[in-house]
Amino acid sequence: MQITKESDAKAGAVEDTLQFVSLTRRARAEVRPLRTDPRLDNALIAAATGSTSTRKEICNTLYQRMLPNALKEAAEWGDNLQLIVDNDAAAIPWEMMVDRHSHSDEPPAVASGLLRQLRTERFRERPFDALDRAACIIGDPADSDGQPIPGFVPLDGAVEECEKVTELLQNGGYSVESAVRKSLLDIMNTLHRRDYRILHLAGHGVHAMPIDRESDRESDEVEISPAPARAGRLRVRKRKRPHVSGMVIGPDITLSPSEVEKMLVVPGLVFINCCELGRTKGETHWPEFAANIAGQFISMGARCVVASGWEVDDRAAVTFATEFYRRILR
Repeated sequence: MQITKESDAKAGAVEDTLQFVSLTRRARAEVRPLRTDPRLDNALIAAATGSTSTRKEICNTLYQRMLPNALKEAAEWGDNLQLIVDNDAAAIPWEMMVDRHSHSDEPPAVASGLLRQLRTERFRERPFDALDRAACIIGDPADSDGQPIPGFVPLDGAVEECEKVTELLQNGGYSVESAVRKSLLDIMNTLHRRDYRILHLAGHGVHAMPIDRESDRESDEVEISPAPARAGRLRVRKRKRPHVSGMVIGPDITLSPSEVEKMLVVPGLVFINCCELGRTKGETHWPEFAANIAGQFISMGARCVVASGWEVDDRAAVTFATEFYRRILR
């Protein structure tokens, strides 16, 4: 199934349109448009993705609002579903949706399986794949003195996760390069030391976090209007503060999409487990964060990208990561 989101803001409309295209066994593809209010969408998505607790009522409301009735009636939402989504539709947590009419308490994504592919017009024509069984593990970055990065608490769960993943990969015949609680220089050297088939990231993630640099602090720029009728009037324009997105690897420094793009050889599997536990700086919108850095690896040609579009409990993240690697390494 293909899902795209079209904005009608230029036409003066408040609502957007979600286009659902179902591939059938007949000589046709069925298109079902759904009008939706992005203000309501954003409020529900923020409530569903901004907490580690399961909120079935909100997940049911998402299901009822974000799917055409024809799809609900036909029970097409399930049974090993493969979604092809554009960037806007990718920000919607399809995996969290639950139907209150279902006999199962689990989301269809869990009960039947759901995979995504990102529809993109920006991609590498000929990605280079890593050939060696090598993996890179980056977890809970620290400052140059080995202390937590200012504004972020240490993530013991991320360290435990990296240790368990490292053991599993080594037992599975992988050569592992690790940078856990290391400074940004150690991290960048490790990232570019060799070509990796697997890249595992566990730490703090941010999206569009404002940064405070002395040379870039917010200031007012004053202009005098050149129009004679407005002579003497002042127009004040504020310069926006710079911001960063990605996995935090240093004070106001991230492993950003632009940094990731510099990797010539693309990892086949990228596992991104970033959280905002105990953060004192900024606010992360998880769907945008996931689309930001995960989308970069996808456009580069990674075969599989695992990334959460919502806040995940620390212990649950460790359990999921270890079970995931245990199964794929069988």
